Amino acid sequence: IVPTCGITLLLYRWSINMRMMFIYKDCTIEYASHFLVCGWDRSFKIVRQLKVPKGTISFKYRHVRYEYDKAVNAFKISEAQAPSTRADVLDAPFLTTAEAKERQLKYGRNEVRIPFPKFFPHLFSELTHPFLFFQYFTSALWLMEGFQNFVIAMLGATIFLIIISYCILRQSAGRLEKMAGEQAPVDIFRNGGWITVSSAEIVPGDRIRIGPNSRIPCDGVLVSGQALLNEALLTGEAIPQVKSALSRDDHPFRPDAERNHLVFEGTFVIEGDVETTALVLQTGWLTKKGQIIRGMLYPTPIKIDFFRQAMFFCGILLLACLLSYVPLCLKMVEIGFSDRLIILRFFDVIAWVISPTIGIFLKLSNLLAVCRLRRRGVVCLDEDRIMVGCDVQTICFDKTGTLTGNTFILNRIMIHSDGSFSEFNIDSLEADNESQELMRSAAGLCHSLRMRGNQLVGDPIEEAMFQRSKAQWYNSSRVIIAQKIYSVLHSYEFTPESRCMSVLVRNSTNDSYSVLTKGAPEKIKEISDETLLPKDYDSQLQQFTSQGFRVLGVATRSWDGGPNSKPSREAVESGLVFIGFLVFENPLKKGTKEVISNLIEAGYNIKIISGDHPLSSVHTATELGLIDPSNTAISLSDTVVTGDEFHEETIVDTHKTLIFARMKPEQKANVIKLLQRRGYKSMMVGDGANDCRAIREAAIGLGFSDSDAAYSAPFITTSSIRSVVDILRECRCAILISTEVYRYILELSMVKFSSVSILVWSGSNYTDEQYIWNNFLAVSYTHLRAHETGRNLVCRLLLEKKKKK
Repeated sequence: IVPTCGITLLLYRWSINMRMMFIYKDCTIEYASHFLVCGWDRSFKIVRQLKVPKGTISFKYRHVRYEYDKAVNAFKISEAQAPSTRADVLDAPFLTTAEAKERQLKYGRNEVRIPFPKFFPHLFSELTHPFLFFQYFTSALWLMEGFQNFVIAMLGATIFLIIISYCILRQSAGRLEKMAGEQAPVDIFRNGGWITVSSAEIVPGDRIRIGPNSRIPCDGVLVSGQALLNEALLTGEAIPQVKSALSRDDHPFRPDAERNHLVFEGTFVIEGDVETTALVLQTGWLTKKGQIIRGMLYPTPIKIDFFRQAMFFCGILLLACLLSYVPLCLKMVEIGFSDRLIILRFFDVIAWVISPTIGIFLKLSNLLAVCRLRRRGVVCLDEDRIMVGCDVQTICFDKTGTLTGNTFILNRIMIHSDGSFSEFNIDSLEADNESQELMRSAAGLCHSLRMRGNQLVGDPIEEAMFQRSKAQWYNSSRVIIAQKIYSVLHSYEFTPESRCMSVLVRNSTNDSYSVLTKGAPEKIKEISDETLLPKDYDSQLQQFTSQGFRVLGVATRSWDGGPNSKPSREAVESGLVFIGFLVFENPLKKGTKEVISNLIEAGYNIKIISGDHPLSSVHTATELGLIDPSNTAISLSDTVVTGDEFHEETIVDTHKTLIFARMKPEQKANVIKLLQRRGYKSMMVGDGANDCRAIREAAIGLGFSDSDAAYSAPFITTSSIRSVVDILRECRCAILISTEVYRYILELSMVKFSSVSILVWSGSNYTDEQYIWNNFLAVSYTHLRAHETGRNLVCRLLLEKKKKK
């Protein structure tokens, strides 16, 4: 190290292969002190083995601990295993202080500490970047030639830009630290009684108490009581969620399928009581919130074609200049230049062609684009994505909440009675038949709404239903409808798997019991008695969905089990009698049609990825101009793909498929992966947590939310959909300006090379001040002017059609 003046240390820092070759040697796992880890993004890192009890081999990578499993000969995440059955969850033993300490040693403290960057380590890291050493080489070269002022100006500009990027990094880290939250006191059950400790002391297996007006400190499952939670900060969904205790049975406990019983770190408790308790499942970085933050700290790496092409061109240009240096070298020998000066002029050729100021001005282009986006209400969390935006060919939109608003209007109610459909005026006080009375009851009872103060909170669809039913809120389990008191005995909440919701209710007037179910029409048809379904069920459904309406099916059945029975969901949701459709209108957001029209004119391929009914999505696409309603030759089988049909081999023409309907969150992400594998760089625009995975997979992602989940997107905004156009304009502007500045600097370098060659031919050279003007002032002025003119040019270019190949 000493003989090389520290260069060896820098090589070790830059190259993991150098470290593997000279510092470490291969050995078996039992004797290893370090491990070479390959991340999911194909990046490599050497990590140290943790000091743990003898017989355990583990390491920590990206804040998560991994432990060696001899049975499978592989490392696995060291996480607590959930109980196998629901009964095991409810009967989980309470922990003692000694057991809690053992688990804390194994799983870590319940905290998410953001690695906050310090200025001088960050400055050292940036200044030792391999690219900057070319600047140091040219600086040393020009210092030997007496150009001190130019060297000071160049290094000063580099440090200035590092300081600006550090300030942006500090802001992002501060935002993450705020998102991670602070420690708070929490009640836990240990050693046979309730005690209050810091939330950092919680371990998997603890039993915690959940009270109102507090935040959940970990991921867990409710084992007693119920709570109304606001998960908006975590998922982006503004609808409060009702969580109930897990029921006791011998069914397998699968956390992914127990959405209505799980609570997540960071969610706010609107309602809860002293009887509401939860079993802790995960803590720290392994919670859902911790995984979101990890995704932000270690985003998907991207390849920027511009830099690779730019360096290739520089190599060709350098070769040409070196060849032209030969006659210049002969002339310097003839004039009588010293050997030292001839060697310096040789290295000057390299500095003239590959200007060390290129990186400064390219970084400045990105920073200016980020600042302009922030003025328009768009926060950029990954400035490297700016350079990718110009390559985007396909833009995918979520439908509800992104293209359309979150406002729903109950347009009409269709009742099925005596083998035919008829429209029911729910505003009338009296029901003409039993089906109408049951429909009114379903609208007022089959929901997850809660009353907070004097205001209903919950799903906008359910709120529209309840208000039109003329129901009067008595409490969370009792409602008055048409002067009849109904009690909700059991509620079976909606889940993506069930695709419906059911309630078991008691009519206090005649002491009768019934089941009311609402959900996706396809699901209602599946669980209803086939012999009682109308023949025109599908045609009626198609009539409304083809007009863009959102339709819910409603079914019912009588129940003879009595008030104390606790039937399973499967028993309740079988043999139902279909009674009608609830038809909702979900209008487009203001300005959506204009933005989509601009994007289509600019040549972008627009797609809709939604969880809604296929025909509703088709109507939205038609309304936006993606589908020509007069073109009868269009085949929906080619244009629309549903989640049940989605397989890579079934989609022959990715360009022709415009709509992906009834898609689950993981299927949305798979659509983006498929598009990009087939060569279409994609942008994903969505709101809520169900779009986060797709947003992370896209080349550019935009989240319309201020939730924690939205921060996994490179761009976030709470303004209008117009932000999509703003982002694409700035991306095009940045790459256009970078290209022009790069070309200008190369042209200037060639002029300098030619002019210096002429000057050297006569035995002279530029002065220090002339070098400063040529390399900084002229380029800076051109750069700033280009950003103003380039931005206006891009605004016009975005509205021009691309030539399609």
